[in-house]
Amino acid sequence: MRWRPFFCVLFLIPFVGLAQTNITLHLVAEEEGRPVLRKSRYERRHSDSAAAAREVVRVVETLRRGEYPLAAVDRLVRQNDSLLAWLYVGRPLEIRLGGQSAPEEILRSLGPKREETGWRVPHSAWATLSERILSYAENHGYPFARVQLDSVRLADNRLRADVIYRSGPYTVFDTLVLSGSAKIKSRFLATYLNLPPGQPFSQAKWEQASRLLARLPYLKLGRPPTVRFGEDKAGVHLVANARKTNQLDGIIGFLPNQAVPNRLLVTGEVKLRLSNLFGTGKTFGFHWQQVRSASPWLQLAYEQPTLLRTRLQLKLTFDLLKQDTAFLNVNRRLGLGYPLGNAGQATAFAGVKSSRLGSLPSYRDENALPELADVRYASYGLGYEWNTLDDHLHPRRGILLRLESEAGNKKVIRNPFLDPRLYEGIAPTARQLSLRAHAQRYVALSKRSVLLAGFGAAKLISRSLFRNDLYRLGGLNSLRGFNENFFYASQYALGTLEYRLFTDETSYLLLCFDGAWLTAQTVRGHARDTPFGAGAGVNFRTGTGAFNLIYAMGRSKEQKFGLNFSKIHFGYASLF
Repeated sequence: MRWRPFFCVLFLIPFVGLAQTNITLHLVAEEEGRPVLRKSRYERRHSDSAAAAREVVRVVETLRRGEYPLAAVDRLVRQNDSLLAWLYVGRPLEIRLGGQSAPEEILRSLGPKREETGWRVPHSAWATLSERILSYAENHGYPFARVQLDSVRLADNRLRADVIYRSGPYTVFDTLVLSGSAKIKSRFLATYLNLPPGQPFSQAKWEQASRLLARLPYLKLGRPPTVRFGEDKAGVHLVANARKTNQLDGIIGFLPNQAVPNRLLVTGEVKLRLSNLFGTGKTFGFHWQQVRSASPWLQLAYEQPTLLRTRLQLKLTFDLLKQDTAFLNVNRRLGLGYPLGNAGQATAFAGVKSSRLGSLPSYRDENALPELADVRYASYGLGYEWNTLDDHLHPRRGILLRLESEAGNKKVIRNPFLDPRLYEGIAPTARQLSLRAHAQRYVALSKRSVLLAGFGAAKLISRSLFRNDLYRLGGLNSLRGFNENFFYASQYALGTLEYRLFTDETSYLLLCFDGAWLTAQTVRGHARDTPFGAGAGVNFRTGTGAFNLIYAMGRSKEQKFGLNFSKIHFGYASLF
């Protein structure tokens, strides 16, 4: 076998003479290597001989990374304004894989055998192929697998090499070991992390455990997860400490009821959120709010992250909203989710929404169809979430993306107190489509400062839309500087910028700006608005809870921008 040394640039330059301008590079190879060299692309004109020598080295390195690992430089000669480089290309190297050279699934992906002796791949594909072999092995119970080339030889005017694959011991996950102050069952955590005992060891599953744990708000890792190998088992050890995330807070007020004399009007808000029920990750939420007369808002939610000891997730929600005497909306939804990869989750759901009018006798004298209607909407949909946030409660970097599409049949129920002729031109049943997108990105500007950039958009598509069909926006969670649910929209785009300056791990000062473009399209016409709000606030933890205060001003067609119309968004949650 013929070998040629490979010289580095520093060693080559003294042989080409002093640097000279306008050097033309000429490459020459042995007869067998000339066709290969003609296909190589390289720069011929160079500013000096040093640049030309570096180009020679680049060409040789390219050949070596491809199918010609023995490529080398024989010699360099400078002739006037030209640099001649004699190269040895060598024979191509071909890798041969037999039946025991790699896992069967990898071999099948190479296609049918080209000959009885096995599969053959060029040397240029060997680096990628070897990575595939090792990656497959370490994700199917063989974390100590090895591959190497063996028996390099000359055959059929080509260099040939065999692949030796050693799988190592078959390894399975052992029982998860949990320590720290978190009160959580190891069986639930092993299912949630997809690390059940007895299953083949998987490096990919092991690496995604930290990211999955970051989604759980009720615990925090004391240190990165560790794995210990022994007796063909991989023992996973987690140090998880409990976080106070159970929430209970409320305020109740009693005011004179102007609508009913000698009666009191009850106003206020109550929030209850229980996390990690029974140490199994279940969550229950209750939220009741009434800030104006005859307008209660009730929300219930239940989540179970491991349904029937699988990674299937159950989500149930109930939402009741009464808008004074105008209408009553009731929305029920059942969803099933499943995690995908390191940060994704897919969800399928079905829901039923009903809406009916209030103060029915008052509609007897209507001469036109009201913006509100009695409707019933049965729907189904799909959702997707991508979450790379480094912390569920107080993220400093990462992306949160949510996409959702929902479709169904809407039935318009004729109100007996309205003239039937008002429904002329309104289809009794119609298809309705809802599209929603929400994205947030957190960027750590420094150790203490974080920038949040957010965007949300949604669109309702239907032949006939009523006001009680529309999205609701405004308030602390969407457009700050406005009352809760101040706006109605059939489609909107909402942008948010927020700067946070952390004073400790969980407390920060903030500056915020929210801007939106929205359209409210109903059977009575359409309206457009471009509201925006800006403000400043503080969020900090106390010994017993979390305090949130934001002072903001907003402007829209119905509200001027000024101190007289400013809003204070205040919240306090008792955590336990």
